[in-house]
Amino acid sequence: MRYVSCDIETNGLCPEKNVILEVGAAIEDTKNIQLMEELDMFHCYILYPEEKIMSGNQYAIDLNKETIDKILNYKDYEDEYVFLKPNEVVKVFYNWLKSCGYNTIPINKKTRVGCVNFAGKNFGGFDYRFLRRLPEWEERIWQKHRYIDPGMLFVDWQKDDCIPDLATCKKRSNIEGIVTHDALDDALDVILTLRNYYVNNN
Repeated sequence: MRYVSCDIETNGLCPEKNVILEVGAAIEDTKNIQLMEELDMFHCYILYPEEKIMSGNQYAIDLNKETIDKILNYKDYEDEYVFLKPNEVVKVFYNWLKSCGYNTIPINKKTRVGCVNFAGKNFGGFDYRFLRRLPEWEERIWQKHRYIDPGMLFVDWQKDDCIPDLATCKKRSNIEGIVTHDALDDALDVILTLRNYYVNNN
């Protein structure tokens, strides 16, 4: 199976008020396991005026201060990273998926890429609620309605009182390192935790 592990960073928890700061994604093919550095990857920061970014939740702003610094001073980082306006993100993401072999399907004079299996920690309950508000997301991206959340694979049914977060999944997968809250890093961590399950159980 092919899936796209996707993660975002935002300046708050409310998609109606807050914005996506960063998008990271990587494609995994469970029938053709590759080295992590050889996976097809997508990463961008999204440009907003300072007042829009800084009007978010203070905890989220503090958590993403390095990301926010890159966005506000993007001209200093243009040689290292990709910076896009909100109305450019879906087009670039769509073209990336096409370049990675996803088929396109004509619908209402536009084409969608589909059908994409998405994976992510809280993708369905959080990330997608923000992503669908990006211009043309729902017109261009045809995704499966089921999402892969590694948390379900690492529940301790006797001790946990909620689905474990990514840090706990990593720990229970014996993956070293902290959760960086960098969108691409977190997307890759999801693949690593899932690999721990399907590679070791096949």
